[in-house]
Formats: sequence, structure tokens, C-alpha cells
Amino acid sequence: MNVRSLRSRMMLWAFMLLLPILLLFLLSNRIAIRSLRDQVQANVQRVITPFAREIDVKLENIRRYIASKRLDLSALKARRANEMDALKAIRDIGDGFAADLTVYAQIDAIFLYFQDEMWFVQNYNRSYASQRKAAQAMEAYLRVREPSAPLFQTGFQSLEAEGTYYLFLAIDLPEGGVLGCWFNADTLLAPVRDSKLDGLSQAMLVDRTGRWMNAAFDTRSARRLNEALAGYLSVTEQLTSGAFTLTALLDERVVYAPLRQLNDGLLLSLACALVLFIVYIGFVRQSIIKPLNRLAHFIRGIKTGDFQPIPIRGKDAVEILDVYQAINKMIMEVETLKIRVYEEKLAQHSTRMQMFQLQLRPHFFLNALNAILGFARANEYASLQRMTLSLAAHCRYILYNNWFVSVEEELEYTQNFIDMQSLQHDTRYKYSADADADTLERELPILSIQIFVENALKHSRGSATDLTIRVTVRLLQREGEKRLYVCVDDSGAGFSETMLRRLNGAKFEPDAGEDQGVGVENIRNRLALLYTEQALITFSNNSCGGARVEMTLPLERKGTLAA
Repeated sequence: MNVRSLRSRMMLWAFMLLLPILLLFLLSNRIAIRSLRDQVQANVQRVITPFAREIDVKLENIRRYIASKRLDLSALKARRANEMDALKAIRDIGDGFAADLTVYAQIDAIFLYFQDEMWFVQNYNRSYASQRKAAQAMEAYLRVREPSAPLFQTGFQSLEAEGTYYLFLAIDLPEGGVLGCWFNADTLLAPVRDSKLDGLSQAMLVDRTGRWMNAAFDTRSARRLNEALAGYLSVTEQLTSGAFTLTALLDERVVYAPLRQLNDGLLLSLACALVLFIVYIGFVRQSIIKPLNRLAHFIRGIKTGDFQPIPIRGKDAVEILDVYQAINKMIMEVETLKIRVYEEKLAQHSTRMQMFQLQLRPHFFLNALNAILGFARANEYASLQRMTLSLAAHCRYILYNNWFVSVEEELEYTQNFIDMQSLQHDTRYKYSADADADTLERELPILSIQIFVENALKHSRGSATDLTIRVTVRLLQREGEKRLYVCVDDSGAGFSETMLRRLNGAKFEPDAGEDQGVGVENIRNRLALLYTEQALITFSNNSCGGARVEMTLPLERKGTLAA
């Protein structure tokens, strides 16, 4: 082993100075904590298991009671015809509920929900205010529940009323309506809290959705729940008669109190290790920090343009020498790399300038201004106002948006562009856009739809029939991932066979002065820059006549400007 190797030196000193003490401390603490945790959890598990079975028995008794309860609701159904009979029926039902509560003392209240009205009878030793809040929460739940959702088959469910958690069980009655009962979850846990378990801090139920039925533990936020559970040891027991878990939280300060003496005994070992570590830091400073400082000094020089090579010293470690030699080689290649980066930036700048040239065409603005002037001379102030507002919207869109816009923004801008063309050429174009709701917030390159719509308008002028343009935007599943699909159809003359071969070719070069070709070349260059080879454009003719342009874009940009 090369003793001059930095790796060898660090491994040797770490093994000789720190490793034995650190291993002793970590292993002893880990073993002690694990052993104590397992022992405490096993003891607590044995204690809470009988309580869980007792809770199961209570829940099963309540379930049998609700399943066996029968009510005659005929008088309530006809209560509009005979109000006195209905009141008597309600009183009789309430008396029966009150008698049942003397047997099932753990139940807080028994309720009947019938024809959108709630009646309940509370246990005599419960607070009416709290039971009224529970009744309101129960009624709100029953009003919005799905009629097809089975209540009794679902079993016991949880209900929250202003920070207090209840369990309820209900059954749909054949005559319509719901019969059930609720009770405070804390009443089931009273025996657990009174068991005098060492370190027991909280006892609660967790429902089938994972919600902790305790206001101090908010499961809507994982961060807050973890903060609330910090310092607790959790022991759980699943209930068999309901989709709930009995959870007991023990204070770790009490549970791990026996470890404090062990930790105090190990502090002396840590103090010795600290002294040895200081000695080790001196070695690291001499062998690592000083060479790295020299390296940082020369790197700062490189940042300021001083490309001086780092001098090589034989006493440095082998790894440091390798780094110095690699940096000296890198300095020699910096000029070549700078040239390559500069060329790439020029290519990106050229493509971006093409886009701006396409956006800010002088003849478009001159034509728009001429149209505004014509409306002013003809005193067509309504058309003048519409044209001016549309031109302002057009300028704002192309000047203040960057590379990407949402589908909704592009469609709105395209509609504005068609309105301008309709005013300018005194022609009513039939335009429609069909975009799924989940595509409106998706991004696509600016003007990627408008370019093809503009081409359709341009090549339809002089036609005897009105032009119809339809834009369709969908999300498609292709090659195992979702993609954005855009289709532009028109009812014009369509593409010639020669033009189709050129447009669908691997490399399209427009003829001099060919506006449509400039637009196609521009959008292809932008898509290649933004998506590399992930984007696809195809040109075709519809079977019933007219041109079709289809564009498929990935939802995630992977090109050189994706970031």
C-alpha cells in the first residue's frame, strides 16, 4: 500500500484513532435502544391487547343491537295527513331509544334520519350541547352521502364534530331513512388511559383512512404529523370488529430513561475520542486542506481569466497530483471549449431571431395600420375600434410572451388573429376550436397553431367559397407516455402533391419568397431546439377536401433550451 496515497493515509488514521471508540459507542447504544424498544413494545402490546378485545366486544354488542332494531315508521310517513299520530310515533320511538340507552350505556345517542329530518335521543349523562353538535355533523354526512353506499355493511365509521371524534354505526331502513347511533371514541379508550402504563402519553383510534382520531395529530399534513409524533414510541393493535387501530403513544424520555446512565458512562470515551480527533484534524489540514487551498487559489484565477497552470510539487499526495494534472490539461482545452460554446449560442440565437423575424413582420403591421387608416377615412368607427384593440392584443401577445404559452392563450390569440383578418379583408371566416379541458393549461411553443391557421387563410383568398378552419387539441397516449396532439383542418384547396412531398421530407427548405415555407421552417427549427427529436409534424389532405396539419408534442421538453 502506497503510504503517500491520500486515501491510504485517511483510512489508516481513522482506523487507528476513531473507529474503535465510535464503533463501541454506536453499537452499544444501538443494541441497548433496540433491545429496550422491543421489550417496551412487547410489554405494552400485552397490556393493550385485552383492552382491544374488550373494545371489540362493545362494538359487536352495538352492531347486533343496530342490526336487530325494528321500527314502525308508517305514522311518520303519513304525518302530513295526521300530525298528532306522527308526534305520538316520534314520542314512542324516543321512549324506546331511551330504554335501550339504559342497557347500552356506552352509546352517546341513538338517532333516526327520516325524510330529511334528524331525531336523536341522548344518554342522560351526556352533554346536550356536545350531542347536538354530533347530530349536526351526522345529519350533514347523511345529506351528502351516495344513496347507493351501504352504511351497515361498511361497519363503524368515524365522525368529527368541532374537534371531538365519534364512532357511528347506521343501517338503511326498508321504509326509507337511516337508523343508527354514535358514541365518543374517547369513552372506549378510558380503560387504556387508566392502566397506568409507564410513559403512556396518548391513546387513540386510527380509522380506515389513516386519520388519527385526535385533534393534536393532523394527518392532512405529513410534516405536521411527524412533528407531533416526535419523541413518542408508537404501539398499535388492530381491532377485529371494526376498521380501526388502537394506538398508544409512549413518551420516549420515560421509556429510554435507563439509557441515560449508559450514555453518561460513554461520555468519557467520547471526550478521549475528541482529543484524538483534534490530532487527526491537524493531519488532515496538512495533507488535504493546504493542497486544496492551493487548488482553490488557481481556480479563482481561472474564473478571472488567468489561465496559469498549477505548479506540481512532489511532496503532495498522489490524488492531489492527479487533480493538478487534470486541471492543467483542462486549462489547455478551455479555449477550444469556449469556441464550441460560442458557436452553440450563435446557433440558438440565430433560431430565436428567426422566430422574432416571423413574429414581427413589417408588412403585417403595415397592412393592419392601412386597414385602421381606411376605417378612419370611411368613418367606420366600430371597425376602427375593433381593429385597434385586436392589433394591441396581437402586439402584447408576441412581445410579452417568451418561448412557451398555454394552449388556451394560443387559441385565444388565434381567434384574435382571425378577427383581424376578417376585418382587414372584409371576409367572414368560419373558425372553431375544440380543446379538451385537461389540455388548456398545457404548454406549447408560441405561434405554433397561428402559423398554420395563417397559411390556411393566406392560400384561401380569392376562393369562391367561405373558408372553414377547425383546430383540435387532445391528449394522446403514444409510446407509453402522454403527448399533446394538435390538428389544424381547413376546407380550402389543400396541398399539392409536390408540396406534400416537400413538407413531409426529412429536411424542408422553402423557396425564396415563400411565406408558407418560412413558417414551416421556423416552427420545425424551434421544435427541434426545444424538443430535439420528440416532436412530430405531418401534412396531409382531408378525404373531403382541404389541408390538414397534425403536430404531436411531448409534455416534457427535452431540447437544449428545455431548462
